[in-house]
Amino acid sequence: MLAWAVSTLNVCAVPLFHAIASASLKNLAQPRDLVNTPWSMATLHFIDLPLRSSIASCSIRILSEFPSRDLSRLAWACATSKVIDVPLITSISS
Repeated sequence: MLAWAVSTLNVCAVPLFHAIASASLKNLAQPRDLVNTPWSMATLHFIDLPLRSSIASCSIRILSEFPSRDLSRLAWACATSKVIDVPLITSISS
């Protein structure tokens, strides 16, 4: 949720987002975290590839638990960040 809060300020503080990304790697268990974090980073055009990879692999495992609203937000974040994770996009679309 910290990433979301910072993104609403519309300021991309790169060192802060790197710290958030690093800390987020340990807390990717809930669908909300798996959606809000990439949405926040995509809003500010910030890309952290290790975090994106972890989000993708964690999301694919529990995608059936995501409400449709969160699926669309995750798809938007993937499309906006211009980093395509083919297995994640394929899973979202199926």
